[in-house]
Amino acid sequence: MNPKVDIVTISVENLVLSTGFYREVFALPKDKISSCEDHVAFFLKRKMFLVLYERSGFTQMIE
Repeated sequence: MNPKVDIVTISVENLVLSTGFYREVFALPKDKISSCEDHVAFFLKRKMFLVLYERSGFTQMIE
């Protein structure tokens, strides 16, 4: 079996600003996004995900 990366999670300070930044940089369409209160997931090609997680919620999740 070949290892592969399916999900990349980035902890961000400001979820709203970071969502706009990554959407613009990667030219992501708005219909390929799932969002919740503390994170946003971008659905990429080949079943990959880019998840932006607000730093305060991310820190609580990993503790």
